[in-house]
Amino acid sequence: MTDHRADLRRLLPPAVKVLLLALVGWGIHRTVERAFAELERQHWSPATLDPAWLAAAAGLYLAGLFPSGWFWYRLLSALGQKPLPGRTLRAWYIGHLGKYVPGKALVVLMRAGMVRSSAVDAGVATVSIFYETFTGMAVAGLLAALMLAAVAWSHESGPWYVALACALGAVCAVPTLPGVFRLVGRRLARGRYGEAVLDRFGQLSLPFLASAWISIAGGWVLLGLSLWAMLRAAGSAEWPPSLEQLALCVAAASLSLVAGFLSFLPGGVGVREAVLFELLEPRFGPASALVAAVVARLVWLVAELVAASILYVSGTRRPPAQDGAGESEPPS
Repeated sequence: MTDHRADLRRLLPPAVKVLLLALVGWGIHRTVERAFAELERQHWSPATLDPAWLAAAAGLYLAGLFPSGWFWYRLLSALGQKPLPGRTLRAWYIGHLGKYVPGKALVVLMRAGMVRSSAVDAGVATVSIFYETFTGMAVAGLLAALMLAAVAWSHESGPWYVALACALGAVCAVPTLPGVFRLVGRRLARGRYGEAVLDRFGQLSLPFLASAWISIAGGWVLLGLSLWAMLRAAGSAEWPPSLEQLALCVAAASLSLVAGFLSFLPGGVGVREAVLFELLEPRFGPASALVAAVVARLVWLVAELVAASILYVSGTRRPPAQDGAGESEPPS
């Protein structure tokens, strides 16, 4: 009996990894299939796209994700953990693939499991992921409101979308308030560690949070530039870009991703595209708006896959002594 249990403990981790990879692969397959089906219904050909601008869009997207990943690293350090920057960013980028699986819990499981070590408690990492995520979404919602307010005069639904962006930003900002997050963190932690860790969320300094909001806002601006680059690749955006175009793209990228996140659908499928289309259509026309919405899904997904593949392979080749892995328990 003891031998069987030992064999089970030895076989379980690889089996779980295979299952997670299968779930991620299934979610990505469904996303790509739906995107291509939508493009086929429009009788659109990818030959019309400029590959150089598509590559620029992918690079800007990955660069736009970096500030949020760096904030997570700084947050773990502020909570008394000792994460390695490379290990944390590796978990951050690879974890993005988990959002294509229903429920999005896999994102938390992947990131916490990859960053945990003898110097990083898996429970603390789990709670910090929620804090970082809601902070990023709050910044996106409020930034979208500011950008839409700037171009409301040229957008027929501008005021309505400003109100929507403010509402979504507020919904995401409320859980980051110290008192509220203590309740959320206590529920997530389930007694795995003391109140001292949760108290540290309330002790995060205003300069620390302000610098995080500013850097994350810069990341969302880069995501907006990525969306504009895709419109440029399709020949729909002018060069050089006007401030109105850039503001609209930043607002569309930010608001669509927040709405997709709050929908709890895998990868925000359908919701992201609908918001992008509604915001871009009055300025760029229905055909260009639809192409941009669907191509954005594909380009951003490919960028995530390429980055995750490179980081995953580089991590598996790293010697254990440099990896920082310890004996701490995996996330529940």
